Amino acid sequence: MKKVTFIIVALFLSGCAATQGQGGLFGPGEFTITQADNRFEESKNITYYSSNNRISTKSVAGGTHIDGKGVFLNPVAVRSSDNSSLISVLFDIYNMTQFDTAYGGPNRLGILSKVSFVVDGQSPIVKEVEGPNSDWADVPYYNSVSRSASSEIIESGAIFLTKSEYEKIMNASSLAVKVSGSERSVIYEPSDITPDFMANLKTFYVAHIK
Repeated sequence: MKKVTFIIVALFLSGCAATQGQGGLFGPGEFTITQADNRFEESKNITYYSSNNRISTKSVAGGTHIDGKGVFLNPVAVRSSDNSSLISVLFDIYNMTQFDTAYGGPNRLGILSKVSFVVDGQSPIVKEVEGPNSDWADVPYYNSVSRSASSEIIESGAIFLTKSEYEKIMNASSLAVKVSGSERSVIYEPSDITPDFMANLKTFYVAHIK
C-alpha cells in the first residue's frame, strides 16, 4: 500500500516543485494547503498537500537565507474517498538551491537519502527518502558581472510517517533535524528551526490528519 500511495502522490507532486520557495527576496510565500484533483484517480482517495513550510532560515552552507530558498518539509495527507479515514501521512521534501560556475553549489545536498528527527532528546526517528530527484532549470542565468552562469536546482523526495511519528514531531518541545544527501548533509538544531515551521505542522494536522 505504501508504494502504491507514493506513486499516486508522486503524480501530482511532480508539478508542485516550481511553486516551492518562490516567495521572493525576503523569504518563501505564505504556507498554503491545497486539495489535489482526484477526478482521474480510480480510487478517488483525497489528497491534501501543502507548500512553503521551510524548516529554517539557516542555509546548508551555514549562512542565512534572505531569499525564498532553503529546505522545506511540506506535510501531505492521503485520506479515503469519503474522508472518513487516514491512509497515509508524509513529508514532501525540497531543497531549493542553485549551482554557479564561479561559486559552485555550497547549498546543494545532492540526491536526498535520509531525514532524521531527534524529538526532545530521545532516540532518533530515521526515515529514508523515497523517489529522490534532482531537477535543474532548463535555462541557466548568466551574470555579466561575475561572468558566470547559474542554474536553479530542486532536490526533492518524500518520507512516509506514521500518525504517531507526525504527532511526536509536531508536539516536540525540542526538535533537531538532519537531512542527508549524496553531496552533503545539514543539521538544524532546535534554535535553528523557525516557529512557523512547527505552527504549520499543527495547522495541517488539525485540518487533515486528526
